Amino acid sequence: MPKKVSEPQEDKVPTEEAKEPRSILLLDFAGLDEVVPSTPAYQAIKRRFPTSLLTLLTRQTNVPFLSGDPTFYEVVGVSDNSKGGNPPFTETLRTIMAFRRRGYEMAVDLNGTPFNAFLLHMAKVPRRFGNISDRGSRYLTDNLEVATHSHNPLLRRLSLLEKIGCTTRRRKPVIHPSPGDERYIDDLLLATGLGKKDRFMVIHPALEWNNAFPPHQMIKVIDWVAGEKPGLAVFLSGSENNRLYVEEVAHGCAVRPSVFYLGLSRFAAFVKRCDLFIGDEGIHTILAAAVETRVVGLYLQENSIRSDTAIPPMNSEILIDILKNEFSRVESSTSPKRRYYESEEFRRMRKENNLFLHTSP
Repeated sequence: MPKKVSEPQEDKVPTEEAKEPRSILLLDFAGLDEVVPSTPAYQAIKRRFPTSLLTLLTRQTNVPFLSGDPTFYEVVGVSDNSKGGNPPFTETLRTIMAFRRRGYEMAVDLNGTPFNAFLLHMAKVPRRFGNISDRGSRYLTDNLEVATHSHNPLLRRLSLLEKIGCTTRRRKPVIHPSPGDERYIDDLLLATGLGKKDRFMVIHPALEWNNAFPPHQMIKVIDWVAGEKPGLAVFLSGSENNRLYVEEVAHGCAVRPSVFYLGLSRFAAFVKRCDLFIGDEGIHTILAAAVETRVVGLYLQENSIRSDTAIPPMNSEILIDILKNEFSRVESSTSPKRRYYESEEFRRMRKENNLFLHTSP
C-alpha cells in the first residue's frame, strides 16, 4: 500500500498547542534607557514559554542590570560600539557562531534591524521572529507586521511579541541590582552613619537644572527637608556633567548633604534603599522606578540643551509643595507602594511653571 504523503503545512506563529521550544535566543542591542523599560517584554516571553531557557544577547553595559533577573537562563554581553549603532561585527558574529552549537529552537530580534536578522540567520535558528524592512527580511522566517511606537520602546516590543502569543498586564520595569553592588552600598551608607533601617532621600539634579532650577532654589528645598524631616537624610547624586551644580548646592546647605558619584549599576542599588528619589526624565529616574523606589520626576517641557527655547526658572516653593503632598500621602497610607496621582492643584502648577510632574509607584 503506497505511503500517504501529507500536504506541506504553512509555517505558523507558535500557538498554545504548539510544542514549547527548549531554548530561545533574544537579541536586544538597545541602550540602557530602552532595555530597562522593556523588562516587562522579556517577562512576557517567559510567561508564554515557561519551560524554555531564555538567553539574552545584549550590550555589555546592560548586563549588570539584567543578569540577576530570573527571567533569563543567561545574559551575554558584547562590547559597545564607541561610535554608536550596532555592536562590533567581528566580536558579535564570533559569539553567534558559538551559539550555533547550542541548537536554539527559536529566536526573537527585538530591535528590528538587518544586522540582528543576519546574526540569527548565521546562528541557524529554525524559527526567527522580528519586524524589519525588506532589506533584511529574507533572514527571518517570520517577518511580523507590528504597530510602530518609536517613542516607547516597551510598546514597540510588546506589539511584536503579541504576534507570537506573548501578552503582559504589568508594564512597570523591574531590575535586580547585583548582591555585590548592594553590599558596596551597605558599606557606603554605614560609613556615613546610616544603618539598614535608617531613612534617606536622593536628589539627582539634571544638567539643564542649572538654568531651570538654580542652585540657591535647591538649597532652600534641602534646608526645608532638614528642618521638617530631621529623621530623613538627604543625599545628592552626581555625575560628571552636573558636578559643579551638585558641589555648589552641597556647600550652600545649612546641613551639608553627602554627595555620591556612582556608576549606574551601583546607583541602582543605592536608590533601591532610599525612601524617595527626585530626578529628571533620564536614565537615573528610570533606574529608580525600576527598583520600585518612589519617584518624583520633574520633566521640563523645553530642554535648553536640545532646544533654543530657554527654560523659565522654577522656584523652591513649587518643589516644597510637591514634597509636602508626597510626604502627607505616604504618612496617611497603609501601603507605601500605592500609586500617587497628580492633583488638580499640581496640574495647574506645572502648566503655569512649564513643568511635567510624575510620581510613582
